[in-house]
Amino acid sequence: MEIMEKRNRVPWGAYAAELAGTSFMVAWGLSAVIFMMSAASPVHSLIPADRIRLLVTGILFAAGGTLVIYSSLGQRSGGHINPAVTVSFWMLGKIGARDMVLYSSACVSPLRPPGYHRRGRRESNC
Repeated sequence: MEIMEKRNRVPWGAYAAELAGTSFMVAWGLSAVIFMMSAASPVHSLIPADRIRLLVTGILFAAGGTLVIYSSLGQRSGGHINPAVTVSFWMLGKIGARDMVLYSSACVSPLRPPGYHRRGRRESNC
């Protein structure tokens, strides 16, 4: 009976870690894009070549994802970060359908348009 209780528990901490890790990665990645590509950024004058700034932006974005995966947040949640990874784990039988839905929701929720959660109307046209 105790085994069934453990199996039916919802790992809210893992879902919260997934949400926090994905939020960090999105914030890190957007900051890298703004820092590297904005005309007002000092990097714009230091590295005038667009292709090199794009390369460095991609490296910084990938570093953010790597940091999340190897951090305690990523270790706790499994470091899915992307709903495609979660669906793959579900298709391979590594996680159940409930976990697939909740992990995917945690991955996507940092990307909601502003005002999406408000009652009755959305402020965004997304």
